[in-house]
Amino acid sequence: STLFPYTTLFRSVNVQSENKGYTIDEMIHMRNYYMNQDRRLRARYKTLKEKGASASEINEVVRTIKEVDSKYYELDNAILASRTNKAARVKKQ
Repeated sequence: STLFPYTTLFRSVNVQSENKGYTIDEMIHMRNYYMNQDRRLRARYKTLKEKGASASEINEVVRTIKEVDSKYYELDNAILASRTNKAARVKKQ
């Protein structure tokens, strides 16, 4: 598969609303990585469509874009939850 490097990354990071021990900075870095991957994949999708690529090639890119978007939003929500929890702890002091 031409998207092998992208799909193996999804298996290596499993972030949920509790941040699994990642710092906010680490989660921001990972989220930005996924945002950049999304941009690259969308450009690839556009190129494939313009060149009349096969449906299976296009579907593979679309599936991977959905996975990237899912990880991006999962990290974004974890960052927001971590910041909210941190702000709540600071207020209590």
